[in-house]
Amino acid sequence: RKVKITYKNGINNPSGIHIFTTVNNTITSGNGVDNTVGYLDTGASAIGPNNRIYTNISYQSSYVELGHAFEADAVDSDGEGELLDAIQEWIDTSQDKDDYENSDVYGYGHISTWDVSKVTTFYCLFYNLDDADEFNEDISLWNVSSVTDMTYAFEECEVFNQDISNWDVSSVKDMYSMFYEAESFNQPLNSWNVSGVEEMHEMFYYAEAFNQPLNSWNVSGVETMNEMFYYAEAFNQDIGGWDVSSVTNMEAMFRNAGLFNQPLNSWNVSSVDNMNYMFKNVTLFNQEIGGWDVSSVTDMDHMFSNARSFNQDIGGWVVHNVKEMDEMFEEAVSFNRDIGGWQVRNVRDMSKMFADASSFNQDIGGWDVGNVTNISYMFLRAHAFAQDISRWPLVSLDWTVNNKWVDFVEGGEQGYFAINGYDVLTSSNIDAAVTSRNTDITIARYGQIQNWDTRYVTDMKELFEYVSFNEDISNWNVSQVTDMMGMFRYSQEFNIDISNWDVSKVTNMYRMFYYAEDFNIDIGGWDVSKVWIMDSMFYLATGFNRDISAWNVSSVTSLEKIFLGAEKFNQPLNSWNVSRVTDMEAMFRDCLVFNQPLNSWNVSKVTDMDSMFYGADSFNADINSWNVSSVTKMRYMFYHADSFDTNLDTWDVSKVTDMYAMFRNATLFNEDITTWDMGKVTIAGGMFLEAEAFNQDISAWNVSSVTTFHDFFRGASSFNRDLSNWNTSSKTSASTSAWENSGMDGYSDHYPDDWYD
Repeated sequence: RKVKITYKNGINNPSGIHIFTTVNNTITSGNGVDNTVGYLDTGASAIGPNNRIYTNISYQSSYVELGHAFEADAVDSDGEGELLDAIQEWIDTSQDKDDYENSDVYGYGHISTWDVSKVTTFYCLFYNLDDADEFNEDISLWNVSSVTDMTYAFEECEVFNQDISNWDVSSVKDMYSMFYEAESFNQPLNSWNVSGVEEMHEMFYYAEAFNQPLNSWNVSGVETMNEMFYYAEAFNQDIGGWDVSSVTNMEAMFRNAGLFNQPLNSWNVSSVDNMNYMFKNVTLFNQEIGGWDVSSVTDMDHMFSNARSFNQDIGGWVVHNVKEMDEMFEEAVSFNRDIGGWQVRNVRDMSKMFADASSFNQDIGGWDVGNVTNISYMFLRAHAFAQDISRWPLVSLDWTVNNKWVDFVEGGEQGYFAINGYDVLTSSNIDAAVTSRNTDITIARYGQIQNWDTRYVTDMKELFEYVSFNEDISNWNVSQVTDMMGMFRYSQEFNIDISNWDVSKVTNMYRMFYYAEDFNIDIGGWDVSKVWIMDSMFYLATGFNRDISAWNVSSVTSLEKIFLGAEKFNQPLNSWNVSRVTDMEAMFRDCLVFNQPLNSWNVSKVTDMDSMFYGADSFNADINSWNVSSVTKMRYMFYHADSFDTNLDTWDVSKVTDMYAMFRNATLFNEDITTWDMGKVTIAGGMFLEAEAFNQDISAWNVSSVTTFHDFFRGASSFNRDLSNWNTSSKTSASTSAWENSGMDGYSDHYPDDWYD
């Protein structure tokens, strides 16, 4: 039995390819030999498009010469060349026998038998035809084993629907847009070996009829699947077993594939960074995908837009890298799952995110939306939503009182974020608000100062500096504030209870209560663990005397002048962890009553103790255990520490260079410091000036680097030791003032030989 084939749209029957039945090579049905090109032997099998077996192909010698093999370059990088020309001529001559006999393809045989085994690319091959939308030739037998690129191969071949399931596509790397707008194509492809394919984006784009199994495909090497089934309206096959671990882009993958509803939860999408529009208009999809690892995704805008059936638990998704969520659940009318735990701090756009999501009513008030720049119409017609989002920093979008909810939801609907109807304060407007706080316009905009909404303010530095102020701000929410530098500086009357303030994010308290003379509130419960600078914090806070021993100051690096002039302060501080502090200059200067243990302090990193206990009249605590080996400056350290007389014999002062007036007027001090290593000290003038009790043998001191000794022992009335062995060759000044009115006065044999200028 033979099958004869005529030209496409045969002369006497333009409806399509003719099938002829033969017995012993004699046509028994059809249009006759004159209208045929060749015949195919189907053996004993029935004739039909699904079960033809091409076991032998021959041609009538009166019409056909030899077969033709196309070379590798028969299709160039633009999809043009000999093969395209041959296909075009085949189509152009199919209506006329004479045209065919005179054509270049007459000797090629029927198109279904062409030898394309050497061709390496099908890029735009059929798309480049003059009438791609009419191409539907039987090319099922083509050997495409050398083809590596099928990009756009059947684009806009709207009627093409040939069975190409037997094609060997194992060499293909790129199937980008292969069946793009091949609207009629619906043939089996499950047997294809696609293990070498890397690009499948837009592969079935607008392939509206396609709905064939693809579950056997090995897609482990595919990197892009964006828009793969876009508008594949009929597609609804199980592809849940696919290995998509290499895919990075799934943008609009199933967009408008309205019938798709297959399980995908086993997919490994950890490499995907783009899922925008992925299920947009996939109205039936409602499969579990809560187990997906979406931690690499940065774009989810429109992801479930109009996915009207979707209502799965995705609350466990890690979305911390997502920047775009605009219209993500727009018209997802069934969705109402708890996503309150999402970390959305990097999202920039939430416009229309829940617009027309008529079922959604979950608590998302805890979301950190501080970086969102577009939140317009977020809940437009989301009529079920009734959650408190009052903590959101909506004012960062520069909304006014009147248009907040006009922009945020449909005009006239009830809002939830405005606690009292007033604008919230920010770091950019709070200074001006304080300056004009008692004016009608400020009260109208922000309310009375005690009720100000400060929850979004991060910077309060110098807020009340030089302001005569003592109004109740105890209820202010300062939980986001990081900078309180100089906040109440010279606010001399301020003494409001702010003990309940949450200052846990503050890093800078420099000069915070500087000269706040009346301030004496118990703030011992404050969490100051993040503060790293406390210099001058209570400088001249003359009324302050509260227990702050529980403060965690482990982050602080400088305590310079923190209590300078806090003349009433006398609270325990021995539990403070000062191990990171490098500067204690004037820390307790003029703290007239301070006398607390400090022996537990680790001061090993401190380099500056200049004036540390200057004028601390009452201080006489044991600090002999201190490791002062890093200190270089001890100038004025115990100046006028009138009560101080504690042993310091273990101190390692080998790095100190400046001891100017160190014990000046320390009238009771007379402890053994004979072993001190003074080798690096260059400035020692006035060191024991008026230290009336001091009389220790310091003759062994190495003072060879000291350049100035003026007033060294002047007024040290008890001191009379033999220092004649001292090497004072580096001195630039000494004179008789060095010992004037001291116990050495008149004992010239106790002076170094070169003592005089």
